Amino acid sequence: MPEATPTGTSTTTPPAPPPAAPPPATPTTLMGTPPPDAKTTATPEAKPTGTSDTKPPETIPAEGKPAAPVPVPVEVKWAEGLKVDAEQTKAFTSLAGEIGLDSAKAQKVADYYAGVVKAQAAKDSTAFDAQQAKWLDSIKADAELGGANLEANAALTYRAAKHFGGDAFVELLNRTGLGNHPVVFRTFLAVSKAMAEDRVGGTSKPAGPAQADLYAALYPTMFKSKE
Repeated sequence: MPEATPTGTSTTTPPAPPPAAPPPATPTTLMGTPPPDAKTTATPEAKPTGTSDTKPPETIPAEGKPAAPVPVPVEVKWAEGLKVDAEQTKAFTSLAGEIGLDSAKAQKVADYYAGVVKAQAAKDSTAFDAQQAKWLDSIKADAELGGANLEANAALTYRAAKHFGGDAFVELLNRTGLGNHPVVFRTFLAVSKAMAEDRVGGTSKPAGPAQADLYAALYPTMFKSKE
């Protein structure tokens, strides 16, 4: 006869304990590679004091370095009509030698420079002639200075310029072209008229050479057709 179960007890069998967890796997690094085992890591060999893995820079033998260029004597001949003094020529040839130019190459540079100077001189001459023509047209078109009074006024301006400045002053006015400037022309005309009391032998003719020579001397460009 089975034994009676005490009141309030259960006959249910208790659950079996869970199986033991497997041993943890070897952890991995962020790159997925197991870290080295401390027991199998080789100890780096000690190096003698004062040694280094850095290799000393290679020494370039002296004979391997490029030699400094030796200036070569340079000679050039400037184009005909181009004025270059000895000091400027020496400076140019010295510089040409320093940068490695020989005489043939330096001559090409000198010829190019001469061409630039010649072209600039032609340009300046054209501009000068154009300015002279503009001034002359202005004088001729002026009712007081030009027109029917042009030749007489030219003679009067020459008289004043010659009287106060002499031949050198007249030559300066001609060489620079300022004798054709309307302001200069008008100024000397006024000065000459102020000298009207200065007569030769009581006549009304101005002192100095003949009238044709007067205006031709001071205004060779204006009256070149009369020469």
